[in-house]
Amino acid sequence: MSTGTAPERFRRTYLGSLADLPLLTTVPEPPDPQSLTVLGAARIGIRTVAFATEALRPRLWIVAEHEAPRVIGFLTGLVHARPDLWICDPESWAWINSDRISSDIKAAAGRVWTACRKECDG
Repeated sequence: MSTGTAPERFRRTYLGSLADLPLLTTVPEPPDPQSLTVLGAARIGIRTVAFATEALRPRLWIVAEHEAPRVIGFLTGLVHARPDLWICDPESWAWINSDRISSDIKAAAGRVWTACRKECDG
């Protein structure tokens, strides 16, 4: 069954499922985790994840503790409340795709983003 002939209800479900998946990308030079400004943090699964930003790259970067803190990816689409999770650390790919990790990261990022907007906008 192709998506062109599938009933609309099935197409919506399928597209919604695709939207929940993280995306693997390459970032030639991710920022140094020490240079980022941390906006908030959350416990996701067995790791603590920090959400941070950098003035020169206006994205919400994700920093996770492994042996040492490192950037594992970033989020886009938070302004429209439809976040996309982009992973640039191949070693974190298996963890991101386990259980509900990617959805939990998106939810935590949304909370951090909303809190920062309230703080900045007054």
